Amino acid sequence: MRRMTRTTMGCLAFVHLLSVFFPIATTAQESSVQLPGAVHIDALEMGEGQTSIAEAVSMVDQAGLGTAIITPHDQSVVEYGLPPLRNLLKVKVSRESIQDFGAERFIENIRSTDEAVPGVITIGGAEAIPAYYWDRGVLSGLPTVRNLHKHILIIGLPSAESYEQIPSITNGFPFEFGLFCVLSFWPAPVILIGLLMIFRARRHSVIDDPRSIKPGLWMVVIGGIFFANNIPFCSSLDAYHGDQGEKPYQAVIDYANEQGAMTFWAHPEVTNRISQPTPWPASILADSVIFETSPYNSSLLNTAGYTGFAIFEAGMRVIGNPGGIWDQVLLEYCAGLRKKPIWAIAELDFELRPEDHGVTTSQTVFQVKEGGRAGVLNAMRNGAMYARRAPGERLSVPSFTVSGSSGTSGAEMGGHVRLAESPRILFHLKTATDRPQNLKILILRGSDVIRTVSTTRDTTVIFEDPVYSGSGTTYYRCIVMLNEWPVLATNPIFATINIPVGQQTKP
Repeated sequence: MRRMTRTTMGCLAFVHLLSVFFPIATTAQESSVQLPGAVHIDALEMGEGQTSIAEAVSMVDQAGLGTAIITPHDQSVVEYGLPPLRNLLKVKVSRESIQDFGAERFIENIRSTDEAVPGVITIGGAEAIPAYYWDRGVLSGLPTVRNLHKHILIIGLPSAESYEQIPSITNGFPFEFGLFCVLSFWPAPVILIGLLMIFRARRHSVIDDPRSIKPGLWMVVIGGIFFANNIPFCSSLDAYHGDQGEKPYQAVIDYANEQGAMTFWAHPEVTNRISQPTPWPASILADSVIFETSPYNSSLLNTAGYTGFAIFEAGMRVIGNPGGIWDQVLLEYCAGLRKKPIWAIAELDFELRPEDHGVTTSQTVFQVKEGGRAGVLNAMRNGAMYARRAPGERLSVPSFTVSGSSGTSGAEMGGHVRLAESPRILFHLKTATDRPQNLKILILRGSDVIRTVSTTRDTTVIFEDPVYSGSGTTYYRCIVMLNEWPVLATNPIFATINIPVGQQTKP
């Protein structure tokens, strides 16, 4: 009998490994289907040249994607009030938004488009603009609106009313009793004193002289004007007292959670600065206004309860990199400092502008276990998804699991597995091309890269991450680089490991 060469033996050993480990991945994912989607499409047809929801979803369908999440601005209003009557004497500039379009009409458009394009699951949402504040440019001296581009995506709101009541500078914030609340009622005693003066003048006046009530009448009028200006009384958040930190954004996150919706920080690493001429009547106050928003990476650390963030296109450099802010937040969850982890998505921020290159450049791939809208929303809520972007938009991850080293059942993206032995990691990358590509796979445990694999084609990585003693919770996630550019990022798999005392060994 012919002897097997080392190469043949190696191939058979690899086949044996696949037969052992691939069933684990198949078991974990056999009931799920990968559905690529376009998240964050700003589509509302409110004027000539603007993209309608139906047109945007048709583009998604033609591109071969399976879901479209439409998220126009909930409202897009910038106001400047003249002191001391800022709420009564003000100029306002707005652009197209759900508020102008009508929430009921928006929901109906989403529903009808979902029915008209059966190949695409169409889901509605909103890009919230919780706050902004007025400042003056340090160098230019021009009026400057800051943080107008600091946005949160809200997905899964249940009703038109829930869209209309999203907290913001325009809609107001939940009342908060405090010193500001008490002081804002100062016009009330002025009105009462004025009424008392009128009553006393009427009572003690010998002749019916209208002039006798004028002082009291003036106090009532002035108090009434300021009383109307101070409504709402107990909201200390406005656009005139500088940066108020994360308070307005946390209010939006809390509101969405109360409504059963999800929140994702949008484009957190983008620097946005534009100068725009002001239309009439705002031009009476200034010829132009600067809109400036700095990156808000730290907001992910300073807020809680949100669902995730957009890693692509603008969330990878500082937040998603190994050891970045995402890892800091996930480690806080593992340490019990946060109630839930946060997930990564890819967003388009697509408005059919000249700089937009199509709906496939940034994709979120959902691992759905049920059909329709519920399947996509559940995958998004549970982290069963990964993000990819051009030029790696054709890369896919058929399998990514963490299981026990002895072959015990494991978990996939967004899942949590409990083990009494060392974890075994399986990551399968598919390139969808026969041409060699300069790829690098980074596998992380926590914030540390524990395995780097360079490859040019479809690759399966299988290895055991030895744990010798102790217990605790960690997580594994993967990044894929194409020509040293990060193009794919998975969501984490959590593993709680507790090695029994009798089985602990030394490295």
